[in-house]
Amino acid sequence: MDNLRKEIEASFLLNDNKPLVEFDGLSRSEMRYLIHSPFSKDSPLQLNRVMSDRTLDQVPILKPVEYLINRLIQAKKIRLTKKGFLPTAIVKEIYDVFSLKDRIIEMNLVRLYSELSSEAVHLTRELSEICGFIENENHKLLVNPVWRNHYINKNRSKIFRRLFIGFTIYYDWSKIGFCTNPNSGQIGFAFILYLLSKYGKNFKPIAFYINKYVKAFPFSYEELRPVTMGMCMADSFPSSFQMRTIEGFLINFNLIDYQFVEKRQSDRQLMIKKSRIFDKLIQFEL
Repeated sequence: MDNLRKEIEASFLLNDNKPLVEFDGLSRSEMRYLIHSPFSKDSPLQLNRVMSDRTLDQVPILKPVEYLINRLIQAKKIRLTKKGFLPTAIVKEIYDVFSLKDRIIEMNLVRLYSELSSEAVHLTRELSEICGFIENENHKLLVNPVWRNHYINKNRSKIFRRLFIGFTIYYDWSKIGFCTNPNSGQIGFAFILYLLSKYGKNFKPIAFYINKYVKAFPFSYEELRPVTMGMCMADSFPSSFQMRTIEGFLINFNLIDYQFVEKRQSDRQLMIKKSRIFDKLIQFEL
C-alpha cells in the first residue's frame, strides 16, 4: 500500500510540474503560483529587491506617488474638499509631475480642476491609500509613519514593491476602461509579464499576447465581441486588454516600449516589447 501511495503521489507531482502548451511552457504548479501567489518566495515571478534610483526614476506612476508622500510630510496634513477629494492646488501639482498626461486634458476637452477630472491624479490618490502610504483621518490626509520613514531614508525599492503589489493585487482594474467583465486582464497579469520576459526582446503585435492569454484563460472568450467596421468595440476583450493591461498597467510602470504600425489607411497596429528597465525590475526564476 505504501508503494502504491508513493507511485500515485509521484504521478501527481510529475503531472503538476509538466510543461503545458496552453500555458506556453509553464506547468500547472508554476501557473498556480502566478495566479494565486504571484509574489510569494516560491513564485516564478520575482521583483528585484534592490533597484537603482536611475531605474526607479523611469517609472511614471512612482513619481507622483512619491510627490504626494513628500507633500504630506511637508504639510503634515492636507484637508480634503467637502466631497472628500484633493483640493485643486494639489491636483494641479500632482498632474504637473506625472509624465503621462491625460489626453482629454491636453486636448482641452476637460478642464483640470477636481481630482476626478484627471485619471492620473485620481489613480495616484487611490493607490497611495490602497498601499497604506497615506491615511484618511476625519477628512484629512496624513502620511503613514512607517512609510514616512521609508521615504525619508530613501528606501525607494520598498515603496516601489508595495506600489506594484498594490496595483496588481488590490487595485480594482474594472475601474480602467469600459469593459463590463471585471476579470479582464488582472487575473493573468503575471502570465503577461512572463510572456514579455520570454518574447519581449523584439516588437510584436498585441494580438500575439492576446492570443496566448486567451489560450491560457479561455473564459476571456466571454469578452470577445464582434468588430464594427473593422474596429474593436469598447467592451471587447482586445479593447479592454489595451486599456487595462497595456495603458493602465504596463505603460504606467514603464514595462514596455510601444509603437504603432500603419498597415493600411485607418488600420494602425499596436506593437510592444519589454522596456529597457523591465529586467531591472522583474525576473522569472524557472
